[in-house]
Amino acid sequence: MAYLLNPEGRTFSLTPLNGVTFTQVEMQLFVGGFIEVIATPSCLFIVNDAATLRGLVANYPATAALATAGAPHILFGDVVICHHQELE
Repeated sequence: MAYLLNPEGRTFSLTPLNGVTFTQVEMQLFVGGFIEVIATPSCLFIVNDAATLRGLVANYPATAALATAGAPHILFGDVVICHHQELE
């Protein structure tokens, strides 16, 4: 199950259009632009690759989730969190 976590801390569950895996276009729609994928051993964090250039707000809830995986990044804007096998 994939989730979109916004900067306000609201979580939305996501389902791929084909019912199995998300496409790049779907992910781009969720995060509002071209994507950057941050891979951890347990899951993927999909973010807008131009988030800081576009002035998107810091997403501290997603940053905290990523920190538990040991990755030292500050995330901005809407973030999709999914399992590796859910992304084409």
